[in-house]
Amino acid sequence: MANLVILPGVYFTAEYFDGEVNQFWPFVRAVGISAILFIPLYAIYVRIADAKARELFAIDQRLGRKEPFQDSIIGNDANTMSAFQLLQYKELVQRMWVWPIGPQIQKIVLIGLVPPISWVLAALVEMYLSAAID
Repeated sequence: MANLVILPGVYFTAEYFDGEVNQFWPFVRAVGISAILFIPLYAIYVRIADAKARELFAIDQRLGRKEPFQDSIIGNDANTMSAFQLLQYKELVQRMWVWPIGPQIQKIVLIGLVPPISWVLAALVEMYLSAAID
């Protein structure tokens, strides 16, 4: 039985279906595990992005003098801010990172995941080619 080693001690085993090896089962499992890890982060991302969009909309409303701030994060202080201060605050909000992990951590995770992912993909290609040859 062909095993695909992801990390030491973690194996994805190719399942047999009617006597033939299903080469894509490890890939399906890897995608499923990745989705389980990504879904909570995406839900937090959506909430942060929504709050950022609402704050930018409130700043634009205040800059246009259409209405005072009501649902702003900074509260009543925004109603006494000058246009220059509002523009600085708008720039600050626009530069805010909306993913729940910091950019430095994201780079570390990306660098840490590239070798195992390439390892998995190489094993999948090897399994596919060996099944195609046999």
